[in-house]
Amino acid sequence: MQENDLQGQIPEALSRLRSLGRFVLFDNNLTGQLPHGLYNISSIEIIDVHGNRLNGSIPSDIGLTLPRLFYLGLSNNSFTGLIPQTLSNASKLEQIDFADNHLRGSIPKDLWRLHQLQFLVFRGNQLEDDLSFINSLTNCSHLVAIDIQQNFFNDQIPKFIANLSLRGAIPIEIEYLTGLEFLILKHNFLSGPIHHINFTRLQRLERLTVEGNKLSGSIPSTIGNLGMLSFLGMSFNNFNGVIPPSLGSCRSLVALGLSHNNLGGSIPKKLFSLGSLSISLDLSFNRLTGSLPPEIGRLRNLGVLYVSDNKLVGIIPDSIAGCSSVEELYLDGNYFAGEIPHALSSLQGLKILDISRNNLSGQIPNFLSRLTLLNLSMNQLQGEVPKQGIFLNASAVSLFGNKDLCGGISQLKLPSCLNTERKKSNLHLIWKISIPIVIAVVLIFSVAFCIIQYGMGGKISKEGDMFTGKTPTDPRFTDDLHLHIFVQRALPHEVMEIVDQNILYERRNHAYTGCLLSLLTIGIQCSMTHPEDRMKIKDVLGELLKIKYSYGK
Repeated sequence: MQENDLQGQIPEALSRLRSLGRFVLFDNNLTGQLPHGLYNISSIEIIDVHGNRLNGSIPSDIGLTLPRLFYLGLSNNSFTGLIPQTLSNASKLEQIDFADNHLRGSIPKDLWRLHQLQFLVFRGNQLEDDLSFINSLTNCSHLVAIDIQQNFFNDQIPKFIANLSLRGAIPIEIEYLTGLEFLILKHNFLSGPIHHINFTRLQRLERLTVEGNKLSGSIPSTIGNLGMLSFLGMSFNNFNGVIPPSLGSCRSLVALGLSHNNLGGSIPKKLFSLGSLSISLDLSFNRLTGSLPPEIGRLRNLGVLYVSDNKLVGIIPDSIAGCSSVEELYLDGNYFAGEIPHALSSLQGLKILDISRNNLSGQIPNFLSRLTLLNLSMNQLQGEVPKQGIFLNASAVSLFGNKDLCGGISQLKLPSCLNTERKKSNLHLIWKISIPIVIAVVLIFSVAFCIIQYGMGGKISKEGDMFTGKTPTDPRFTDDLHLHIFVQRALPHEVMEIVDQNILYERRNHAYTGCLLSLLTIGIQCSMTHPEDRMKIKDVLGELLKIKYSYGK
């Protein structure tokens, strides 16, 4: 009779079913108390009423009156009072789930008598006292999970064995829970170190969560020996030291959270060999230094990466393109420099990018327009903001703190950019009228480099030479004829025949021809095959000055 939206109170008449074996009414809207007579039906094996609005206390003799009970699920209700001490008498109990009620007091110390116990869930109550009951559970060899988070346990767990010399918040006896698969101790104000615990003994452990406490000291390297560990949550504590490289040996790990601690040093490269990481890697709010290792590209299955608010430096590596599954990337609050890498365009699934509060420069790449949330604030970006995709939604993109950005939609409240089309038009006009010597140095070296802007066998480019307009793939360049020879053969008498006609326009007088001849001659002399044959830079500058005084009127 589960999930039927039943309302009202449970009829007392149900207590007359003396052979009742299972009482299952979970996920309804039932109120009031469980019929008192229900606890006297000794044949009952299962009581599952979680997800209702039931109240009242649990009878103190429940473990004596229900000897066959192996599942007791009372979670998500409003039960009050104490946890009955007689629970340990119900020796067949396998699962106890009292989560999210209003139970108070302490946890019984003799639960070790429940040798079949697998799940023990007391999460979200008002339990207090210490956690000495854990010591008694070392005899529960079938125990899979303990969940006691969100209670009011003391901030220190006492030593459980009188002659134990080790100190610390979490007792060393936890090592002996060798059948444990889940250990969840978050938000309980626990303190002290845990590096004295040899986690190697807990080979069946799949989930270890100690988030939201005051644990300190170094992270035990023995955690790296847990081959079945899939979730490791240690965020919001006071752990210090470095991230143990041994964590890179947890080959089943799908989520790792170490944020909000005092961890320092560099990020271990071995951590990026965890191809199993698919949910998240959170290293934010620590004191990590060094660069983001290029090995990050090995995290091909990772969904979310946080390295925010550390002290990372250098460029964002191009190898980040290997994180092909990442959807959210948080690199904010570091000292990353350089331009926004084009490699990010390979992350087709990327939806959220936060690279704010860094030292990034250059222009905003257009490929970022396909994102759904973007934070580029507090950098040194420059140039015109795109007007497409996310950049049309001022509420989805943050750009403040980049003083050299301009344009974009009006809602971004950026200054207008200069008219780039007008600038291009003016530049084209300059080319038509003359070749200004103030830019002659750039042109000479461009021509020289170009001949060595593939003429002498270097990397081929499809772009044309700025003076001749010829491309390296021009059909006339065959056998031993290349751009260098092409220009050299034309000098000095046929220079006007090889120059791109678009830059000549109407200027074909003697002075203009002489200027071009001089520039191309220097270009040839700067690009000779053998370095010893090339013109010295001081001589180049001297020749350029001569050209300036002769033709720069």
